[in-house]
Amino acid sequence: MDAILDYLTNTYHPLAMIGYGSYANGTQNAQSDFDVLLICRSCPCRHDGRVIDGVRLDAVLRTPQEVLDENAPQDLITVHDGVILLENENHIAQGLIDRVRVYAAAHAVRDADEKRHLRQWSLKMLERAARGDAEGLYRAHWLLTDSLEIYCVMRDRYYFGPKKTIRAIEAQDPAGYALLEGALRDLSCLQKWTEYALQTTAHV
Repeated sequence: MDAILDYLTNTYHPLAMIGYGSYANGTQNAQSDFDVLLICRSCPCRHDGRVIDGVRLDAVLRTPQEVLDENAPQDLITVHDGVILLENENHIAQGLIDRVRVYAAAHAVRDADEKRHLRQWSLKMLERAARGDAEGLYRAHWLLTDSLEIYCVMRDRYYFGPKKTIRAIEAQDPAGYALLEGALRDLSCLQKWTEYALQTTAHV
């Protein structure tokens, strides 16, 4: 990790750095990227994916102006549980994390109409998937892909993406995780998982 931080610091001279993802929460493995947001006065590139000391970077570069933009909390939602690796005197990194968390909390709860629409859409997709033809199989995969976000919406949780959601379901909702894993392995289990995802009980 020291070699990575030295490379990022010496190459981009960032004002601030926020680490997020598996290296930030201690769950990294041999295939993990080093996810980091660099806030720089100027950005010679938008992304750096080099391999440093055997670890692939997933470094995103943004200027202070971009970080302070009103759309930044949505665009940079991945730093909501980030770890500050470097901070400048204006506390721009902590300010961004705080804004992202406020944004996520404010957008977690969806109204009844949206939940009703998602329920209707999901059940319609199940019906069409049951045909078993090419279009039906496509719709089954489409529903399976969207089901994680639907799971979160129904439980008034902000959707932070598949990796974090799957990990949270595994840790906090064993019954749901068993159904999800079953559907991922066998599309004939999709209906049971979808019906479970559409419930409004609060697990994750």
